[in-house]
Amino acid sequence: MTLSGVALGARFSLATNRLRYCGPHDAEAALARAILTGEGLEAAGEALLRFEALEPYLRGLARKHSLDPLDREVVEAYWIGNERLEDFSGDDFRQILRGLQQNGLPAGLAAEKFR
Repeated sequence: MTLSGVALGARFSLATNRLRYCGPHDAEAALARAILTGEGLEAAGEALLRFEALEPYLRGLARKHSLDPLDREVVEAYWIGNERLEDFSGDDFRQILRGLQQNGLPAGLAAEKFR
């Protein structure tokens, strides 16, 4: 069985969300439902795209390859790694850092990450 990008992302994101390390406080139920029943994928996908750090990476990977941010290949590239990571440039990473800054990453920390 091949999981959708949302189901795969839910499996990896549930634990960190449940522990309150990241993601919206109300995401746990939607992520769990997607994992346990395969239902509610739209709500789980919306929740995944509200994770402050995950969202810019998914959008950056998707933009680079003209895919949806919740496409299985995009989610897999973020969590596990695959060939979608191979041709990333400094400019691509800077775009992701801008997204992280828009979601709250301090500018000084972002600059430090790209020296």
